[in-house]
Amino acid sequence: GMFAASTANIFKQDTHVWKAMEKSLLRGDNIVEGHYAERLWGALIATPLQAFQIESLRHHSTRVHNKGAGIYGALRREEPSGDYYDDDEE
Repeated sequence: GMFAASTANIFKQDTHVWKAMEKSLLRGDNIVEGHYAERLWGALIATPLQAFQIESLRHHSTRVHNKGAGIYGALRREEPSGDYYDDDEE
């Protein structure tokens, strides 16, 4: 996959962070560290949400996803019919 980031967001991280990540990824190809790194990109280089954006997400979600690999903590919105985007059972 591909993503984009602003230069400012890349440089907001201390160079120690990038050097440590690079060192951990030099071990090989298709290593577990690479899978972890893929999940860290957003946290490392995203522009933090503003307070009004956080409040909007809280207001429009009805629950927090607590099942399924990789999406624990994701906000969900229950439709009036009781359906969710993934139709999983509680």
